[in-house]
Amino acid sequence: MWSLGLFDTDPLMGAGLPYWLPDGAAVRYALEEYVRDAERRAVPDTVVRQVLDGVRSTAPRKLGE
Repeated sequence: MWSLGLFDTDPLMGAGLPYWLPDGAAVRYALEEYVRDAERRAVPDTVVRQVLDGVRSTAPRKLGE
């Protein structure tokens, strides 16, 4: 993976803490966009509900539920 030049580390940033190089950031962005598109296709009518009763729910809800 290191030879692909996607990320690197620097002891000044912290041992073992990788940072994205430009090519790696492009790959990460493409993967994130793919996942967002797949989620939209899988559940196109999800909505975000406001927390009104003090109970937090992170589960996606379909319209009418």
